[in-house]
Amino acid sequence: MFLATGVSAQVEDLQPRGWLHLNGYTHHFDAPGANDELYGLGFTWYTQTTGNIERAWEADVFRDSACKPSAYAGHSWIYATRHWKAGLLAGLMYHRNFIKEDRWCLMPIALPFLELPLRAFSIRAYYVPPVRSRSDNQIAFQILIPSIR
Repeated sequence: MFLATGVSAQVEDLQPRGWLHLNGYTHHFDAPGANDELYGLGFTWYTQTTGNIERAWEADVFRDSACKPSAYAGHSWIYATRHWKAGLLAGLMYHRNFIKEDRWCLMPIALPFLELPLRAFSIRAYYVPPVRSRSDNQIAFQILIPSIR
């Protein structure tokens, strides 16, 4: 029994805890002419895994649709299977367009996402629902690269 416990701890130690985000293409459903190249960088730090549920802290800095700086930080809950992951990121976002709702341009967010883990990296797609306006309706893509074990 002791040997089995030691082996499972070694397997968990091999799983990457930190992931670098490379932000890139975003598809806007209802914003013709918007910049679809939202380049930026971010990071995920996995803090806990219980069964199929993973928890992580995440942060990103990127160019928004008007090529202005934006950022978010938050906590995610992820349901993981062998072939895909689904999750929800809840956090706080800075975006210059939030000035009408908040003078500091900060708003709480809750973004659902799907992730496809591949051998060397993962591909993640966030859905941004049209909460404030129709032009918010979009899907944003990231590439996640393991960086810290």
